[in-house]
Amino acid sequence: MWAEIGAARIRRIPIIVLLLGLSATEFQSRPMPVFLKKDIISLNEVDAYLAELPLAAQRQEKSHV
Repeated sequence: MWAEIGAARIRRIPIIVLLLGLSATEFQSRPMPVFLKKDIISLNEVDAYLAELPLAAQRQEKSHV
């Protein structure tokens, strides 16, 4: 798993932590690299996140042009 996370970081692929049965506070209190403690969503919020994803991708595309 850590090799995949490292490869994603090198390629600047966003890493999203999806929580099931653990709160964001509980996850953040565990020893983890700081970059894994930023983009955290619970399983209940996945639908909203996926709905927003195309708009976020369009905004990022426009900012890189």
